[in-house]
Amino acid sequence: MAGVFSYESSEVDWCEDNYKHSEHVVEYFNTMSSFVFFIVSPIMLYLLHPYAKERSLAIHVVWIMMIFVGLFSAYFHMTLSFVGQMLDELSILWVLAVGYAVWFPRKLFPSFIKDRSTFSRLVLVVTVITTVSSFVKPTANAYALNCFGLHLLYTLAVEMRCCTDQKALRLAKLSVALWVLAISCWISDRFGCSFWQQLNFCYLHGIWHILIVMAVAYGSTLIAYLDANYEIPYSLPGLQYWPCQRDIDNKHTVQVRLELGHRAQLRKEHQKLPQTVCMGPPYKVEESGSAGFFVDIDVFLKNKGEPNTVRFKYDLFLNLEGDPPSTTCAMRSLPSTTPPETSGESWR
Repeated sequence: MAGVFSYESSEVDWCEDNYKHSEHVVEYFNTMSSFVFFIVSPIMLYLLHPYAKERSLAIHVVWIMMIFVGLFSAYFHMTLSFVGQMLDELSILWVLAVGYAVWFPRKLFPSFIKDRSTFSRLVLVVTVITTVSSFVKPTANAYALNCFGLHLLYTLAVEMRCCTDQKALRLAKLSVALWVLAISCWISDRFGCSFWQQLNFCYLHGIWHILIVMAVAYGSTLIAYLDANYEIPYSLPGLQYWPCQRDIDNKHTVQVRLELGHRAQLRKEHQKLPQTVCMGPPYKVEESGSAGFFVDIDVFLKNKGEPNTVRFKYDLFLNLEGDPPSTTCAMRSLPSTTPPETSGESWR
């Protein structure tokens, strides 16, 4: 039993020279590159939190488990033990399982599956069976896991066929490019080791770690965006660049809640500049319900000088309260008012 924990008890040995930099670490660069999981995972937990709060906190399980993928990957490459190999590969399997359970599109469910909870139970059963089967021939596990990647690419291609959002399309291309580059590094390190040894460059598996984390980060963001459009469209999902939003087309999203008969002014929720106030045009709600439409919003900016006006095109969705509810609402434009002095305080 102790043998499965011992150094180099795994049948898998990557191209990097063993014990080159430390007598306690078998594959030094492969081990160190695994720590990129500990950097990216907390960032993704933070960035996806607004979406997870609205959709399901189970979304966070994906990136929490990615931390364990990094931990087990580091342990495996440090020891090349059989236990390390199985922990590394099975943690990836369970990340994929959680991703399938929470994100797989409903329209692609098998015909006998009617809801996501039933689909999740099916995924759980398949994952448990696969986990047990993985001990039969451990050397084949990595290839099986990469086959899941091909199915994910197919699913993504199906989803993107009807997508017209240019940001989403760019993100899809970037995600696929990173995945292709990552898998190329993995295959080249596995089957072209002698060539890379001649060049004295045996670090492709470590580069795979870095590229695959980036591909998963971009890919999960895209999948979350597509999922939000299907599951929680009222939240008006949008793609933003982090840490800086590059405003390419000046199209912003705002969500407001009005009460029946009230006169309201539309305010910018995601402020890009300080001292930003959205004033007009106000609308009066004639009926309750909801409506989506495009509207030009005058944004009055005051920052170390006289106020000036910038006009943005907003994709607006009104959630309207009232009794009884209706699927439509009629609104009439009211005269715009002069923007008040902000006095150093931004409207929210």
